[in-house]
Amino acid sequence: YQQLRRYAQEKSTFERILAFEPNDPVTKSQHAFVELDSKADTRPLREVIDSIRDKNPAALPSITDNWLLCAFAERDPAAARKALIALGENPPSLGPISNGEVLNRPFMEGVIARVAKDDTKARSAFTAARAEQEKTVRAQPNYAPALCVLGLIDAGLGRKEEALREGRRAVELCPIGNDAFRGIAMIKYLATIAAWVGEEDLACEQLAIATRKPGDLSYGQLKLMPFWDSLRGDPRFEKIVASLAPKDQETMKTAGVSQNGAGGNQRHGRAGRETERAGASESNALQFAAATSRSIRRSSTRDQRSVSRDRAGAQQK
Repeated sequence: YQQLRRYAQEKSTFERILAFEPNDPVTKSQHAFVELDSKADTRPLREVIDSIRDKNPAALPSITDNWLLCAFAERDPAAARKALIALGENPPSLGPISNGEVLNRPFMEGVIARVAKDDTKARSAFTAARAEQEKTVRAQPNYAPALCVLGLIDAGLGRKEEALREGRRAVELCPIGNDAFRGIAMIKYLATIAAWVGEEDLACEQLAIATRKPGDLSYGQLKLMPFWDSLRGDPRFEKIVASLAPKDQETMKTAGVSQNGAGGNQRHGRAGRETERAGASESNALQFAAATSRSIRRSSTRDQRSVSRDRAGAQQK
């Protein structure tokens, strides 16, 4: 539901889980994160985090990704540093869902320094992050998530050409047709890289692609996260944000209701057209998700066949 941006269903699902596990910290934080995603409202998530810090601090490592994202959304570098400390040895993330990208600690320290507008500390942290990430890329030169992280680091260092080349290469290595969700994540990170190095045209182009497909980009994240600050005020970016804004579905349904007349049943008015577009968008999203599911099943079947062949060969030997 989160990937499809069907937030009412996502929230309802978490509420059903909480009915059985009312004190589960992860579910509570994810339930609150829906409000950030759908309405750009950080208050419920911050209240959950504060409650867990006060009553169940041992559970903090399990929800620190959301704590970190909440801190970024609220432009609170002090809270972000505390979340990073609480994360311990767990890898941090720039989104609610990881798609194979592993962000090292110096990189996240650089992002926090950017939020704090400490350019000296940011550059020092990104330089250390690059030294680590280069080793990963040398070991896995064709692994798109590792390459896109290097692109983000280079963007943070102002190495524009390298960053764009790495981001584009990551997208090439992981096309949507081969891996739907990870492919969209690579496009999202290319958009981030482009935004950081001042390529607004490319950033908006890639964001438009990413937000038309299922993925973890949301209204709240685009509205609040500092990663997109360089695009604010650009009409293309603002249009993308507005396209993800919460809509009063009941009002739309009422205003767009069919009328019987000489011309048959017709939708009328702007709300009716919006309803049609929303329905088409959801249909496309569901078809995309179904195609992804089929792709995963085909991949699983191939893997199972490969395992069977290996076992048969071993038995013959």
